[in-house]
Formats: sequence, structure tokens, C-alpha cells
Amino acid sequence: MDDDFEKKQYTLSGDARQQKKNEINDKKIDFKRFVEDSERELDKMQKDLLEPIHARIFDCIKDYGQANGFTVIFERSMLVYANAAFDISNEIVKLFDKQSSNPKTTAPAK
Repeated sequence: MDDDFEKKQYTLSGDARQQKKNEINDKKIDFKRFVEDSERELDKMQKDLLEPIHARIFDCIKDYGQANGFTVIFERSMLVYANAAFDISNEIVKLFDKQSSNPKTTAPAK
């Protein structure tokens, strides 16, 4: 649209040229709003879909920690270093899978 205007602008009268510039600017603004609205809607949809899953994962972690006598369980992204022997991620995934197929299942003893 801009390229077309650039080629034809010198054949238009001053008023027509200004009107075309305004139309192009309005379309750019509309497109920018559309993109921003779409991104907000996508973010909300993602949050709405992931929130219940996150809650179930945190419940699994809490159940596992209580059943196995943990005082604290840290999220891996919060650690600078941790010995791999203390990583319980696989156990949490297994428990999550088990609880997902049977919601009343409790954490296994270690």
C-alpha cells in the first residue's frame, strides 16, 4: 500500500494525496490494534488453559513432598546449582501421570 502510494503520490492533487496518507495511516493503526488485541487474546487463552495444569502439578509436588518427608522443594529455574541426585522431576512426572489417570491417587512412599 505504501509502495503504491509512493509511486502515485505525484499524480494526485494535494487534497487527494493527504486523504490517501490518512487512509494508509488509519489502516496501519487498525492493523496494529488488531495485532495487539490478538496477542492479548492469545495470552489470555494460554493462561486459562495452563492455569489448571499448573495447579495440578503443584498439588502433585505438594503431595509428593508430604509423603516423602521433604521440608522444601525448589523449582529448578530458581537454582544456581543442585546435585542431580536430588532432582525429583521424573518422580513428579510419574505421579502427575498417575494422578491424571486416577485423581484420587496419593503420592508413593520413597
